[in-house]
Amino acid sequence: MSVEEIHLDEAVIERMAALNHQIYCEMMRANGYTYGPTRDDVLRTRPLLTDYAAIPETNKQSNRNVVASIPEKIHAINCIITTARSDAYLPTTEEIEFLAKMEHERYVVDMIKAGWRFGRQYNESTKENPTLIPWDQYIEGQFQEKYPEAIAKLGPGPLSEEERQKDRNQVKGYVTLLERSGFSLIKKP
Repeated sequence: MSVEEIHLDEAVIERMAALNHQIYCEMMRANGYTYGPTRDDVLRTRPLLTDYAAIPETNKQSNRNVVASIPEKIHAINCIITTARSDAYLPTTEEIEFLAKMEHERYVVDMIKAGWRFGRQYNESTKENPTLIPWDQYIEGQFQEKYPEAIAKLGPGPLSEEERQKDRNQVKGYVTLLERSGFSLIKKP
């Protein structure tokens, strides 16, 4: 049986970015977060828990970047995106871990490009973020080779298990995102 790989054009990326944001909001609400005008980890509020149309452009672009990075990641585990199918592939635990590391690297690079740097506390006004750290020591070495100009903006690793789980959840959400977009993840034939 012939399988056609789907390539994500700008219109599809935009539609999927809105869905990605919706899935993020669902996940955060399921974990007890609510909308609040400011980010507060104690009160569990997030200003981004609103409609995609209402979030700042920088956050919309972040969602677009997540979606645009999916084909590269899934190719790394020998998969492709195709039209919806009943035999969609679910990544293994090992593949999810591998993809989560890739997702964290993408996130860190995007944040640094947007002017953020490591800080012990999240502070939007000074663009400091405690999650701008390497996944582990091995990844830190690879990161330094690939992005030498950014290494000074990273904090000391390794990434906490709680933060790693956020990246794993993002990757696990790819299957839901693809399904809601009318696509499936399958192994390359």
